[in-house]
Amino acid sequence: MLRGFASDRDGSVLVETLIAVPVVTLFTIAVLETGNMFWQRQLFQTGVRDAARYMSRCRPVTLEFMATCRINIARDIAFYGKPNPGPDDPPRVRGWGRNPSEELVIRYIEASTVKLLEDPWVLDERERVSAEAAIEVEGKFSYRDSPLLNIGEAIANKYRSLAGQEEREIKISPLTITYTHTERYIGW
Repeated sequence: MLRGFASDRDGSVLVETLIAVPVVTLFTIAVLETGNMFWQRQLFQTGVRDAARYMSRCRPVTLEFMATCRINIARDIAFYGKPNPGPDDPPRVRGWGRNPSEELVIRYIEASTVKLLEDPWVLDERERVSAEAAIEVEGKFSYRDSPLLNIGEAIANKYRSLAGQEEREIKISPLTITYTHTERYIGW
């Protein structure tokens, strides 16, 4: 009986396929998800660098000069890729920019001082921008766009609705990507 079963080749392709297809599918989804995550990260880093470049070339308001640079413009450049986005313009990264003051922090750094910049950036008559000054921009982004990472919640909701059970929270927390870029202050 066992000899006949061991020598029988019928259905061997089906068994091999049932083993290989889930593995190949998961590998493909992982590659696509990783590529999407790296693409979102690249767009996010570009936005942070663009905001740092913009602020590093801005002169602060002094008694002699009224600057037109604004931190809100730097945030728009970071979030949308342009200084004055329209209401229908999509953000660089979906979901980034919902809480601008927390998701993009801009600091002025001198040799011994770190200042959180506010709009408008004002220096009093005693302060001068030194040659060692820099602008530091720190951005945070929660990567939520993943169908793969949100699949646990979808399965749990489906199971709850089928079983008629009470609501239970099953969530995978979003990945938080943080990036800091520092530009030497140039001014205009």
